[in-house]
Amino acid sequence: MASARLAYSVLFTVSLISAWVLRDHGAGLMSQISWVAKEVKGDPLGQHQQFYGAQAVYRVSIGSALFFMLNAAALYKVKLRSDPRDRWLHHGSWFVKFPLWLLCCVLPFLLPNGAVEAYSWVARFGGALFLVFQMAVLLDFAHLWNDYFVSRDDNRWLVALLVVTLGLFGLSLGGLVYLYVTFHPAGAGDCSRNVFFVTMTLLTSVLFSALSLHPRVENGSIFPSAIMTAYGVFLCYSALSSSPEDDVCNGLQQALGKPTNTVMAGGMLLTLLSVVYSAVRLGSTSQPAESAYGSAETTEQARTLLAPDEMEVEREAAAGSDGEDGAEAGIDDYTPVSYNYTFFHGIYCLASMYFAMLMTGWASSEDMDENKIDVGVTSMWMKIASQWAMSLLYVWSLMAPIAFPDRDFS
Repeated sequence: MASARLAYSVLFTVSLISAWVLRDHGAGLMSQISWVAKEVKGDPLGQHQQFYGAQAVYRVSIGSALFFMLNAAALYKVKLRSDPRDRWLHHGSWFVKFPLWLLCCVLPFLLPNGAVEAYSWVARFGGALFLVFQMAVLLDFAHLWNDYFVSRDDNRWLVALLVVTLGLFGLSLGGLVYLYVTFHPAGAGDCSRNVFFVTMTLLTSVLFSALSLHPRVENGSIFPSAIMTAYGVFLCYSALSSSPEDDVCNGLQQALGKPTNTVMAGGMLLTLLSVVYSAVRLGSTSQPAESAYGSAETTEQARTLLAPDEMEVEREAAAGSDGEDGAEAGIDDYTPVSYNYTFFHGIYCLASMYFAMLMTGWASSEDMDENKIDVGVTSMWMKIASQWAMSLLYVWSLMAPIAFPDRDFS
């Protein structure tokens, strides 16, 4: 199962790195494409590096998103490993899928600029949705980890849970103090925006931590609140550090000085790798599959999905499968898939939009610069908005059972 996910991850990574290279070094090539260059015809190339770089990023992103979108549609409602699409579309037929990926990479470079501009607006929403999925998975992870600790029949696990919780709150408090000092440096003048962001981070953390301890909140726990607090402080730090280098309130940049190209390239590479990792983890999570197919579904229950006359057809389709497609021990005609294939490819489609936004400052080309990523006022506000959305999502997870007592939120 893992080899297919690895292959798709490699294709996504190649697209991502190609977008980076073309953004910083492909302006000369893009300027030779007549339908791209017609809007800046007659103007010196040096004045339009950012335009050509953004055009390259968008077109690579379109190709990657299109490839994964096609896969998501083709694999809709694949529930059993015996489904021929499991073997031939998701895991196999790479002699067809690789040329298809190449075709998807090339076709966007034939599109007019108007279509690419329209895509940039779609990518804004797609990239934001990718961030929402990241937060939902983090929230789910926090609850699962808390349940694991609590379910252990040993007081030592509860002590460990308490220590980790207090440690997270301690780190968060230290982080908030650091943010107040670093992003409101002495003599910088009016940095009320930064102070507001840090203060809101503090207040929202206190709010949902208090809510999690309220006796009416059935599913509340202080440990998930500690995780969400720490992540909120990190998002605030990431947002404030994304402000432009010439911002006098960005004490971090003032202290570090102008970074070298090597340092910037290294930081950008780490950011891009984190995008790849997030896409892999989000796409491979079993939770969406459980929501779609039923978390209690077993091999025996899956047999009821097929009528008797269909069973023989499915057996024949599964016959001769290789190790990854159904022949390994414990896999039969009615074994459910281990994750939702449509969701997997859908996440990579959204991730393709997300990397386009990172590389273009969320479609703000004036914030683009060589070897820089996710820097600028737009990126800063997107991260702050993500933090606020995360806080609302967590508060809703605590309050929803009270607001709708007749619904099952377990």
